[in-house]
Amino acid sequence: MLSPSPPPSTSARIRALRYSGLLEHSGLEQFGHLTDQVRDILEVPVAIVSLVDEDRQVFAGHSGLPEPWASLGQTPMSHSFCQHVVDSKAPLIVSDANDDPLLRDNLAINDLGVVAYLGVPIMLPGGELAGALAAIDTSPRIWTEVELRRLRSLARTVEKEIAIRLSEGHWRGLFDNMQEGFYVASALRDDAGALIDMLFQETNPAVGRITGIPASDFIGARLSVLMPDALPDLLAVYDRVLRTGQPELVETTHPTLGRSFDHRVRALDDRRIASVLMDVTERLQAEAALRISRAQLATVIDAMPVGVLLAEAPSGRVIMRNDRMAQILGQSPLGMGPGAGDAPFTAFDANGDPFDPLHSPLARIIAGEVQSHSVDVQLRRPDGLRTWIEIAGEAIRGDDDRLIAVCVVVSDIDERKKRDVEQRVLHSELAHRMKNSLAVVQSIVNQTLRQAPSIQEGRDAIVSRLAALSRAQDMLTQSHWDNSDIADVVDAATAPHRANADRITMQGPKVSLSAQQAMALSLAIHELATNAVKYGALSNDAGRVAICWHWQGRDFAFDWVESDGPPVAAPTRRGFGSRLIEQNVAAYFDGTGEIAYDPTGIRFRLTGTLDPQ
Repeated sequence: MLSPSPPPSTSARIRALRYSGLLEHSGLEQFGHLTDQVRDILEVPVAIVSLVDEDRQVFAGHSGLPEPWASLGQTPMSHSFCQHVVDSKAPLIVSDANDDPLLRDNLAINDLGVVAYLGVPIMLPGGELAGALAAIDTSPRIWTEVELRRLRSLARTVEKEIAIRLSEGHWRGLFDNMQEGFYVASALRDDAGALIDMLFQETNPAVGRITGIPASDFIGARLSVLMPDALPDLLAVYDRVLRTGQPELVETTHPTLGRSFDHRVRALDDRRIASVLMDVTERLQAEAALRISRAQLATVIDAMPVGVLLAEAPSGRVIMRNDRMAQILGQSPLGMGPGAGDAPFTAFDANGDPFDPLHSPLARIIAGEVQSHSVDVQLRRPDGLRTWIEIAGEAIRGDDDRLIAVCVVVSDIDERKKRDVEQRVLHSELAHRMKNSLAVVQSIVNQTLRQAPSIQEGRDAIVSRLAALSRAQDMLTQSHWDNSDIADVVDAATAPHRANADRITMQGPKVSLSAQQAMALSLAIHELATNAVKYGALSNDAGRVAICWHWQGRDFAFDWVESDGPPVAAPTRRGFGSRLIEQNVAAYFDGTGEIAYDPTGIRFRLTGTLDPQ
């Protein structure tokens, strides 16, 4: 594992040395085999590889070093000759330290027995001075040029070894600190060559964290013992990878461990594999939950009576839609925005002008013009039928407020549009009929008051006539102001005279009258019945009224005949009632109306035309 960096105030050399991690192995023989070679080649009793820190020297390798220094693996700077190699950045050659002004007070002379010293610099891979490789003799000695050259050669070997160790340490640090597990396993085969098991040779600590099995338990253990649940699946993959040399990814689930893993397997040679191991349990659980959520969402969307789709942004590509969408549009996919599909989308606005798909909610939201939008258009389906639809869209944004999708809802509003049209027509018709009704009321009031002998008689006549008008209105309302059967009209108009029901008869075929004809005839019958009660056939106990009508082709005739009443005489003055009976009602039948004052009773005949039924 690499050492943490020293403070910035420390020299670059010291920082590099400490960062290398070589100083952490004080007392351990990292390069002892190389110091053995120095002793053998130069025939010296002691050889050291010294790493020079700020206040100590650490022996990365030593041979022949006396105790307690051999066990300590380091000395303070008061016992270091190697510090002077680092300071001068050059070899240090000492025949007798006792005579050397620089070294004669160094404690290494007495404590370590250093008398003769030959040291050369050793460098880190980055070019920083690490310390020295030194040959030490306990007696005075004259060093030769050959010995210096050999020591320098051995120093290069030490530097190469340091570089290798640092490289290995670097990658080992990365290896040990990987979040992913890593293992190396070798194949175990039977006599026939079939793969029957795998033997774990190396793992990193993450394997233990991921599997819950201590990493130390893997080394030398068999796959069949540690992961029996995964044995069949993994062996098949390992066998293929070893035979083909092609890497593979396999996912395994281990009920015993309660976890799921991804193994990225590759061959190291014809019998060993290396694999990166990742715990994917949470990912698989999240994916399963997402699938369930999507299935539930799809079920809800499919059950909705409106068309629903989701389109990703900014592409506009449809990623989900229900069947109702295609049913409403008569096409699939929906072609109402950029990227939504290739199906033609032809629609018209309320004015009948072609609708531009770029003005649709989907297109406008993706363009960033609006957050939500709706529009009513008349769609021309591929089958040629036209239908009104409402298109509503809403933006879907992520946590960073970026547009990620658009939800579009399409509703079939054709019936609603038809009802709106019918409602407008009804309102217009109602306004027209109210105007007509008010005109009739105004006429009744004006004519009645103008000809009434007294205010009281005028008021009574107005009330009576308006009541007749009201009954006619009620009858027309019940028929939704549609055509009315003449029998219903006669029955409603004579209803106030039910006490004389046995003396009033009516007979005729089924005849359908328009609303205006029904109202006019109802008012005329009211006038005739009121006059009959006051002066005519219904004013005594014996009189009778016969009502009948005939209809053939377009010709229509209606008769009111009174009999057995008091003698009848023609009036000297014709009032509003007479004009209403003879003229007004006849106008609605494009015909004529005539009252005859026979001595035996009043007779009224209406003739005109009706549309074929």
